Amino acid sequence: MLTRFGITIAMAVTVLSCGCQAVQRFNARGQLHGETVHTTLDSPQAAYYLSHYLQGEKSNPEFNARIDTLFRTMPSTGWPDREYLLRIAEEESVDFAALYLAGLVSRDPASLDCQRRFQFYLENPDSERLEKYYNRYRVLFVPGWDYVKSGHLTGADLARPRQLLSDLGIDNRLIEIDPNGSVEENADLIVETLRRLASQDKKCIIAGASSAGPAIHLALEEFRNTGNVHFGAWINLGGILQGSPLFEHYNTFPRAWFMNAVLFIKGWKKDAVASMGAESCRKRIEQLQLPAGLLIVNYVGLSFSGQLSKYAKNNYKALVSQGPNDGLTLLADTLIPGSRTLIAPNSDHFFAEDPHIDAKTLAMAKTVISILEDELL
Repeated sequence: MLTRFGITIAMAVTVLSCGCQAVQRFNARGQLHGETVHTTLDSPQAAYYLSHYLQGEKSNPEFNARIDTLFRTMPSTGWPDREYLLRIAEEESVDFAALYLAGLVSRDPASLDCQRRFQFYLENPDSERLEKYYNRYRVLFVPGWDYVKSGHLTGADLARPRQLLSDLGIDNRLIEIDPNGSVEENADLIVETLRRLASQDKKCIIAGASSAGPAIHLALEEFRNTGNVHFGAWINLGGILQGSPLFEHYNTFPRAWFMNAVLFIKGWKKDAVASMGAESCRKRIEQLQLPAGLLIVNYVGLSFSGQLSKYAKNNYKALVSQGPNDGLTLLADTLIPGSRTLIAPNSDHFFAEDPHIDAKTLAMAKTVISILEDELL
């Protein structure tokens, strides 16, 4: 979702970016995770991978060998972290590293099953096969940064997805966190609300985007050893789980002067913004454990250098030296190991810019419920 925090950072990067060296562009077109992608990419091998290799047209033996080798030599952890993707970006290109991540997701059986369900509900929006299950669930939405003042403009108040689910007949509530609070402060509010709203009569699905991600992660850790709350799933919509390196980018001289001025004008607490930075989130996440059996579905905007939204474009440039990113955080840092992942081609961090986001919102809800009900498509 589009958040005020993300927009403000985007504006700041626009003002302060010092300019980037021009990158040669290569036209590419192909099918990727159920969508047609038509863009320019930053290397011939990335363009070949999307336009030919993924489409079954393996006409370049040299590129074929390099791609095949990468998929044979999987990360030792079983899933690529930011350092692994950065190495691929340095050896090949940033767009290629993003495509590589999408390729790994498509080879993960659980994520592939998730994608197939999602595609079914996108193509069959009037399917009634799940209606009888809707009353078993309660979706709890965690809004984004500054949602009270600007949420009606940015989508951070999640009013639109809440209305869509209400029209579908699915019970849903908004968890009223501090619109400008720290990760820790908002995690406490989420825990309090979960204990009050969640009950054994309905499975709880918690959903949040962007800045809500680390607060949800920290809150769920509180329930790892309790059965008092009937959790079903966590829908992680581009959550900055391991923080946004943009905070560290700005918290250095001379950029810190501008950042402090913005914080003062907005009335935002620097400590609260710092709690969403990469340093704080990465340190915090090392200690977290989630409730056993919790279904987690990540929704990740697969950002390519040639198709960035107006809010992500300059953010992306500020982070590109660290590897593939969505315009606010690194792609690898939006994922939770052992979870299922849906790739969103033609999107970046700012999902509200997607003209098809309403249909995808409904398809996501149905996908998660179908998995929880173990319904075979």
